[in-house]
Amino acid sequence: MSLLFALYWRLTDAVLQRISNSNDWITWTVTFLPMITGMAVINESSAITVAREQVIYPTPLAIHLLSLELLLIWFPFGKLMHAILFAFSRGSTGIRFNHRGVEL
Repeated sequence: MSLLFALYWRLTDAVLQRISNSNDWITWTVTFLPMITGMAVINESSAITVAREQVIYPTPLAIHLLSLELLLIWFPFGKLMHAILFAFSRGSTGIRFNHRGVEL
């Protein structure tokens, strides 16, 4: 629901429309695809699915796995990586400013 709300907010807010670029839309799509395809694949618990000898829905499962792989490929190059790297960036900036004599 939060991704749908974020999409609605981005589509209706004039400021967000102006600052959105293709990276934002690709990131939203690549993040949303595994959830939609995952909901299409899962109709029973994962333990029952794993215990079967063969997959019931091979094509939707293949699409789901491909969308997950696409997310893993896109993640380091898109804006989602900032969610991980901001902590390291803040730490290195703090260390650098401390060496320049800035008092905390």
